[in-house]
Amino acid sequence: MPEASETHNLPAEREQGGDTKEGRPHVLLRDCDAEDSTYTVAYGSTQGAEAGRKPAPAFVLIDRDDTGYAGTGLTEKTWIYLCRLITGDPADLSEPRGRLLDEWNDIKAALRRSLGIGTGTAGSGEAQGSWRGRVVRLFGATQVQLDGAEFALVVAEPRYSHRRGYQQLI
Repeated sequence: MPEASETHNLPAEREQGGDTKEGRPHVLLRDCDAEDSTYTVAYGSTQGAEAGRKPAPAFVLIDRDDTGYAGTGLTEKTWIYLCRLITGDPADLSEPRGRLLDEWNDIKAALRRSLGIGTGTAGSGEAQGSWRGRVVRLFGATQVQLDGAEFALVVAEPRYSHRRGYQQLI
């Protein structure tokens, strides 16, 4: 069974606007049991462009100089973006590339930040004026991607949401 902190390659996405790069590393964010119908992974990139934006999204940098890559399944410096979560069927996951152990606590903390936990909602607190906490109506490709859901709740990190970066929806 797939386990949290494993690194996996996901195939290129063929739908419009999808990630076309083959073999991009992703990190599994929770264990998957036989009865689970969905996995959740964080997007990985060997390019730090998104991390350099202001305000920066929630990410963890896995750097060869710090980890030696031993057992991680990564071959070069990799940014794990917790602002870009991807879901799918656990049966579609390939064998893991490796596993992140030393960085796991940092990844969990960045995930909490990415989801805006403890930051309020669009009407109050740090999140005031952002999309966080808003219910949105879905249309087009987004609605199709979310299995026909008509509405979603935005749970993005507020500072990142203010600048209209990737929005986490549930």
